[in-house]
Amino acid sequence: MYKSIQISNFSYAPYIAAREVRAYKEKIDSAYLEPLKAYLLDDSNEIFSADRIQEKLFPTIKDNNIFLSHAHKDEDDVIKLAIYLEKYGLNVFVDSLVWENARNLLKVIDEEYCWQESSKTYNYYQRNHTTANIYMILNTALHKMIDQSELFLFLGSERAVKVKDVLNSPNKESVRSPWIYSELVFANQVQRKDKIRTSITQESTYKNESASIAMDGRPIQFDYDKPDLDYSLSQYNFKNWLNTLPGNHTDYSRELFIPNIEDSRKIQAGKLLDSLYKEVENNGNPRQ
Repeated sequence: MYKSIQISNFSYAPYIAAREVRAYKEKIDSAYLEPLKAYLLDDSNEIFSADRIQEKLFPTIKDNNIFLSHAHKDEDDVIKLAIYLEKYGLNVFVDSLVWENARNLLKVIDEEYCWQESSKTYNYYQRNHTTANIYMILNTALHKMIDQSELFLFLGSERAVKVKDVLNSPNKESVRSPWIYSELVFANQVQRKDKIRTSITQESTYKNESASIAMDGRPIQFDYDKPDLDYSLSQYNFKNWLNTLPGNHTDYSRELFIPNIEDSRKIQAGKLLDSLYKEVENNGNPRQ
């Protein structure tokens, strides 16, 4: 990872048709969740490989440009942003699509291995065991994805970030999601790497958001102090940067014949990231 940025008060979503959002979700589901279900329901497997689970549930992305971290309730807006950025050649990883798959995955595991037909209930200890293992495997894999991405971009909407007043720290920000907290802590601590710019010529979804657990009593919530990232950028300046993309850069979602299109896409992706870094350095707030 080269840099981490928080977009403050994120609320912007470019216009993307609802059918494109559905297709984006279905693409991830069919590509990764379905093969993983087949692996986990294979009766010949008595011991499951953590590495194989990671390989099947997480996309194998090379040269990933942006890791998008966000609140689950912002998912559709974030997918629209991802589709928009990908049109201009950027490779984007949306974390919630994987966590949503994880919830579906746990449902499959619970039905197959934890359900007790005699009592019509789930085995409490077995379910805790499977849940703990799956979450640990996925959390580790998410950290690998962050490390492999050039930019960690946290979309700090009011759904993702809470502001609280504490002694000696007025207006301190916090998060309620353990997944967001884990990603932010790792992004805060991971070793920074140089940008990779290849010189290429043009010729050659259980619905439990965050740590809130729906039970018979009132929901249980946990509060985590939010780690600071390298920079924060206002929603206003981020939107201004996004608005520079149309007209000035190639839209790769169109059916255009471009020689060496993959090389062209990589060159443009690097230029776009550099322009975002310049925007952040000129108008963002560095970590104190």
